[in-house]
Amino acid sequence: MANNPRKKNPPEEESKVIPLIKGRRATSYDVARLAGVSQSAVSRCFKPGSSISGKMRERVMKAAKELEYQPNAIARGLITQRSNLVAVLVSGRLNLYYPEVLFKITE
Repeated sequence: MANNPRKKNPPEEESKVIPLIKGRRATSYDVARLAGVSQSAVSRCFKPGSSISGKMRERVMKAAKELEYQPNAIARGLITQRSNLVAVLVSGRLNLYYPEVLFKITE
């Protein structure tokens, strides 16, 4: 019997991996869907000192690793109104002390 092109094969084992649009970064909502938790739970997981159980943190971190998720620092800055950035203005004059100062600032 020939394969009928109209007949669909039964679905194989369903994967929990969420297909992402090519070129789009994973979001906290994608991680939440994969881990089976709320988006706020994902957010708490990446916030130091927040209240979240070890089991839930493990599930979220596993999903985040699978999706290669990294929290967006710009988005967090918009929410918290803190950028954690320091601006350094250096004049055009050559000073041999500037490189050392900039090095210490970045540590």
